[in-house]
Amino acid sequence: MVAERTEFEIPRTCVLTLQGGGALGVELIGQLQGIVGDRTVGGQPTGNHGMQTVGIAGTSAGAIIATLHWARYPPAQILSHVQATFSRSGREGFFGPFRWGRLASFPALERYIARIRAGFSSASQRPGASWLLLPLAQWLARLIAFVRLCRLLIWTFRNRGIVGGDGFVNRIDELLKQSPRFHDAFGDQPGRLTFGDVRTRDFGQVPLFLMITDVAGGRLVIVSSIDDRWLDLPIAEAVRASAGFPYFFRPVPIGDAECCIDGGVISNVPTWVFDRAFRDSLRRVKPKFPGEDAILRGLSRQPWHHVALRLGEDAAGPAPTGPFAYLSALLTLLTGLGRRRLEDEMFRLVASKRFIVAASADTPRPARPASVLDFEALADPTILNALYRLGRETAQGAINPARFAIPPEAAALPILQDLAAQAAAALQPYLKPGSVVRTNVFLPISKDELQIAYRCNMAGDSDERIEIAKGQAVTSVCYLYGEPVLANLRDELLNLVPADWMQPFRPATREDRTWLLSTPVIDVLDARPRQRAPEDAGALVLDTEGPLFGVLNIDAAVLYFADGIDRDPVLQSRHPAVRLVFDAAKSASAALGMLINQAWIEERDVRHGRQLHQPEPAAAT
Repeated sequence: MVAERTEFEIPRTCVLTLQGGGALGVELIGQLQGIVGDRTVGGQPTGNHGMQTVGIAGTSAGAIIATLHWARYPPAQILSHVQATFSRSGREGFFGPFRWGRLASFPALERYIARIRAGFSSASQRPGASWLLLPLAQWLARLIAFVRLCRLLIWTFRNRGIVGGDGFVNRIDELLKQSPRFHDAFGDQPGRLTFGDVRTRDFGQVPLFLMITDVAGGRLVIVSSIDDRWLDLPIAEAVRASAGFPYFFRPVPIGDAECCIDGGVISNVPTWVFDRAFRDSLRRVKPKFPGEDAILRGLSRQPWHHVALRLGEDAAGPAPTGPFAYLSALLTLLTGLGRRRLEDEMFRLVASKRFIVAASADTPRPARPASVLDFEALADPTILNALYRLGRETAQGAINPARFAIPPEAAALPILQDLAAQAAAALQPYLKPGSVVRTNVFLPISKDELQIAYRCNMAGDSDERIEIAKGQAVTSVCYLYGEPVLANLRDELLNLVPADWMQPFRPATREDRTWLLSTPVIDVLDARPRQRAPEDAGALVLDTEGPLFGVLNIDAAVLYFADGIDRDPVLQSRHPAVRLVFDAAKSASAALGMLINQAWIEERDVRHGRQLHQPEPAAAT
């Protein structure tokens, strides 16, 4: 029997979206830890999923967390910075400078708002009592609170917000310059760090997207770290605009938009920025440092999961029968509940492999900020740590690690056996007598290394478990180019011109292996039809394009002679027998892509009411 291999997985890469939520967003930091945190520490499992982000998007509070994660702050360190920033002294610097009449500091404003809240809460009535029978003292407290509230609202409306947010910008800029990613290059830079600054050299950063609402234009402004329009924009100013909760923060100009506020007003969970057009945008970027275009094209070929970090929903309340209850329910709907439902539906339609991380409505909740603007609560380490733990546990429970495992070798063997048989039949007149056709599949085990995961007709071969590093062999060329490669192993010839990074072509293979065809295995759930170019005529070209799981190989002992298989792989690609083998390889590659995605395909079909029958793999000996 064929031994089943379990060390291979679908790559744990993801595009990550973080929603807004103001002071409540601390829970998202814990979710981030559960998603990207180390899977093991000291050899012991942590429960985290260890996913690598290849794209990050955020809105409002999610924009702050996303940007700090983009700058390579670990989630636990982000949490400590939140606590320091929103301590009593930290809040004054973060929201200041502030002055309104006799209120000369942000803590004074907090005390003023607390008195308003206390005035209304002291006017609460006993159950069953009529509001007309409230004691005079309670009516007086309510009246004073109402007057104070009106004064604050009038002043706020006149200024289009309470605080300007200069301290906000300065704090984020400081954190970016001192971050693990940018400290060495920009730690002492006097001006604010711009997107153009970080694109001048390779910091290993991935694309960052921040959502901003243009009030005058009634549109969503998407600030992207790979968009040339924002090269001169300070990163901290973009974060401040995205997190500019309306009427708390004053609107700010961004680009040609003069009045920008919180991006969550239009899109609070922008998962849609990572649709298929995102892959196209990665291939069109004009490089700002040597090799940036190659790096982003490499990202575009990676398979990934869509992960959305969300705040949990509260349990549904009773039917709004009274006028005040109806008004409260209506305001809740207008301020985001309806948008949340719509964005959830969009997420289901856009992404194939997706995880929504959010605590359910019946999850026990620890003490937390009273509202999105209750920043005072963030100074309490008990509240922060409890929310962080809740988020982390929610993320750990939202993803089944078994989803990443690829099917056992026994499941892939029938596909490889059928391909080997078809290739042997097509190439029979040109094969060395007594030789066999081998097939195998290489999958990545690291960023720069491929290893055989599935094999056929290779029992006892010296290269049965060979590992291939970047640039070392034909398989690597196929994986890095994402194109089929035909090779004459005897004369060391390819149908592609080797790139500068490729090492001298010296195939480490036995003498009876003289011919090799490598075909990409594409993630079929994220593939689309390929647009053919005139130069594709007569060449070995796939019918679809998309991210790559790995490489499917067919090799054989082919005899080269004038009236048979030409030694030139470019001419070989036009030979009828080779074309037949290539067509069989394309079908096998698609079948392998379906097999690797089997868990996701079954989930999709169940969701749509279709349960596909998967036949048991044939036993192999």
